[in-house]
Amino acid sequence: MATNELAPAHERVRSLLYVRIQGHYGGYKSSYLSKCLETVEINLLKCVICHGIMREAVTSGNGMSCSNCTKDTFPWKLMSIRDAINNLEIHCPLVNCPWKGRFPRVENHLGFCGYFRIPCPLKCNAVVIRRNETDHIRHECENRIVSCNYCGIQLISKTLDTHFNTSCKLYPIKCSFLCGKELPRNTLRRHLNTDCPLVKISCPYAEIGCTIGHINRCKLEDHQKERYILHQDLLLKDHQGLKRQFDKLIIVFVCGAIILIMLCIV
Repeated sequence: MATNELAPAHERVRSLLYVRIQGHYGGYKSSYLSKCLETVEINLLKCVICHGIMREAVTSGNGMSCSNCTKDTFPWKLMSIRDAINNLEIHCPLVNCPWKGRFPRVENHLGFCGYFRIPCPLKCNAVVIRRNETDHIRHECENRIVSCNYCGIQLISKTLDTHFNTSCKLYPIKCSFLCGKELPRNTLRRHLNTDCPLVKISCPYAEIGCTIGHINRCKLEDHQKERYILHQDLLLKDHQGLKRQFDKLIIVFVCGAIILIMLCIV
């Protein structure tokens, strides 16, 4: 019988062990008996109402049944039948569990059985067998607390990728210009501004007339060597232009000073 793995544990235990009939749980399911009994023997132990192996066997006008199944107000307890049933050996109803024991002990066993499926205590929606709970919490649960391998901050596991992609300052990022470098996020801007050989930059002499435009940083040195004479010529022309402007300013200044002196004399 399939059970809802997110249902309360006690409800799932009952669903595993007992026959459900007319809104209540009746006798034990016979499929968990360790020893194969003859059909006649099993039939003698079955409840006439739920057809499971009687739990707390009683007898009434309807015949032998579980105490939960009978509607008789004062049924007779069948102690000998109860003892016989309680001494039957059964195996754990959960796959792979090696436990064997008596009917009255199986419900208690399931409260500790390592193969019983339980919801993750960190509420990640996973359902794991009890024996794997610790390993799941340490290594698999998306709600477990982990440390970033780069910056050391602690955060919930399921947010780690977002942290890497957006906020971790030390997460290695490939240079956007594909120069082959992989650097911590907080150094990438400096790399682009000062180091990346593939970033296009202006020639330092562009302001005084070099027309090369933007070139890769790695080609700047060769450009300066190739255009050395041109750059020197541009520097000379720029210097001469500045000198002419300076000479004009001197003339204007001297003329202004002479006019001011003459005005003072008058």
